[in-house]
Amino acid sequence: MPFISTYFHNWDPIIFELGPLAVRWYGVAYLTGFIVAIELLKYLRQVDRYPIPKAEISNFIVMGGLFGVLLGGRLGYFLFYWLPTEGLDAWMNDFFVFIRFWDGGMASHGGIIGLMLYTLWYAKRHKLSWTGIGDGLCVVAPLGIFFGRIANFINGELYGRVVANKDTGMLFPGELFVPKDSGDRGWEALYQLQSFVPDALKPLSTNTYATQLNWLIQEARTNTAIESILREFCVPRYPSQLYQAAMEGLGLFLILFTIRMMFKNLRDGILTGIFFIAYAGFRILGESYREPDSALIGELTKGQFYSLFMVLIGLGFILWACRNKFQPTNN
Repeated sequence: MPFISTYFHNWDPIIFELGPLAVRWYGVAYLTGFIVAIELLKYLRQVDRYPIPKAEISNFIVMGGLFGVLLGGRLGYFLFYWLPTEGLDAWMNDFFVFIRFWDGGMASHGGIIGLMLYTLWYAKRHKLSWTGIGDGLCVVAPLGIFFGRIANFINGELYGRVVANKDTGMLFPGELFVPKDSGDRGWEALYQLQSFVPDALKPLSTNTYATQLNWLIQEARTNTAIESILREFCVPRYPSQLYQAAMEGLGLFLILFTIRMMFKNLRDGILTGIFFIAYAGFRILGESYREPDSALIGELTKGQFYSLFMVLIGLGFILWACRNKFQPTNN
């Protein structure tokens, strides 16, 4: 039996803890993405392929990450995923839910839109080419996506659909938290494990289902007996996070970086257009392996549906670039 079918996902999303401070893989992924983006944009400036002065790039990326990626990603999640599912009444009862980053929930489409708006503001303020700035960001952004998808995998979230061939899937115990994905299998796992670790589970008996299940999944990281029982209740799934990391992240970066380095005099906006179109294509393909995390829109996941608009945006950037007079990127 291939190794992949025997893999039980038991990574801890927390790297280490110092008192109340917990260092998580997701936070490290964001930080790594920002550092890599800064260094790559400095290099692009050095070879005359980016308009922002080298000394200002670090500040630009930090502020763009805060006001573009983080704020845009959170608001995108709230508008595209949370609000359509929970409804206006739930929002009125919990008005500030859209700013609670610590609860989790980010949308890459929202982050892209947020970064576009921040870049537009920055370009107007400093009298630089908006699309010239955007082209460089589109080159480095896929690496941020890559690190984010790897963090998704480590966290065991955004897992794939159930595979037809059980020898080619991975087991993600996080699915037991989601009734639409697991049905009653989470309850069945708890019931069976109650007889296996009764003394440990008894103090948790008055807690929520999620609290008890979370404890068991944590225990499975060091207790092979509990892991073997949990395995019985998980179904093999595609490691879709790794597929998306390879396509939307590393693959897209290599395509855009190669084009940027080969064509110094490429019109501003062309790379941005290619990014939108290629990202949408990779996202649509990747989502076909990923378990939908919200209601479908027709036959499409929301990620696929929103990506269709990105294709149109990408075509718009390319047409706009072709109609405008060429300007050197470092102006």
